[in-house]
Amino acid sequence: MSRLGFLVGALLLFAAAAPAARASVVPPRWRVRLGFLAVFGMFVTAVSLLAAILLPEVLGVRSIQEIWQTCTAAFRAIWESPLGRWPSVVAGVALALVLGRFAWALVASVRATRRARVMAGEARGGSRTGYRVHVLPVDHPEAYSVPGLRGQIVLTRGLLQVLDEDEQRTVLMHEEGHLKARHHLLLTFAKAVNAALSPVVPAGWALAGLEQSVEEAADEYAATKLGNALPVATGLSKAALAGLNSPLGALSIGSGPDIPARVHRLLDAPDVPRWIPVACIVAAVLLLVVLTTTQVIAGFALVAATHHLLGVGAAATCPLFR
Repeated sequence: MSRLGFLVGALLLFAAAAPAARASVVPPRWRVRLGFLAVFGMFVTAVSLLAAILLPEVLGVRSIQEIWQTCTAAFRAIWESPLGRWPSVVAGVALALVLGRFAWALVASVRATRRARVMAGEARGGSRTGYRVHVLPVDHPEAYSVPGLRGQIVLTRGLLQVLDEDEQRTVLMHEEGHLKARHHLLLTFAKAVNAALSPVVPAGWALAGLEQSVEEAADEYAATKLGNALPVATGLSKAALAGLNSPLGALSIGSGPDIPARVHRLLDAPDVPRWIPVACIVAAVLLLVVLTTTQVIAGFALVAATHHLLGVGAAATCPLFR
């Protein structure tokens, strides 16, 4: 019971860390790291907790040799008396649903990213980090980046007519910042976690914070590269007024839940106390320690449950270890 209590407490800790990581005084890059740790921790801990409820016997095993015999006996008991083990049955169904929704969301994201890639358009070389830039002959202003082995930055003719030269460079640097920091991968995982855990676990809070943080981190990257935050702020404002958006699977400079907050941060960046980076490091280490501990506690249960649930006919026996 104490181990199950620790898993519940860890899940609550990761859920609480998500809104805490949105404090404006924390630099955007650290908010991205802490926000992703919170999302990752919520998912792994929730899955581990369900596996532990499904197979509570496995929480006491101490070796790999023990685990297969224990999990086989546990599944046999569930198979023979499902009503007597109803918490395990409910947890097993929930675990299968969570993993299935997570996998489905990942597949949908990959397909959306493939559809967002540009196969035509006027190519204008690459940015300084080697990402290909495409200009589409479209009057509606759009600008976004698409990940992949060769990342793409896509602009439209309508956007070039709205922004001046410095603001155009701002857009390129902003999207380059997304690609360089792999923000697409972080958001893809976070969206899949939100799809898998909602509405039971409030992963949407962490997702909203992470979306805001990656945009502010890309803004900061562009301002640092240009040496001036003003073009970033004006370019962002014009993009928002023009209704700039992006297709599914891509990131746009005009995306993010709170654009006014991004503009305000660029024009009046908050002073960061010296202790904030140290506190961020401590918080990240704490989250990693808690995450590692949850896997030490429930890792065997998670492996055993996943192995058996993957085989529909393996409820009573373990085929690989007969």
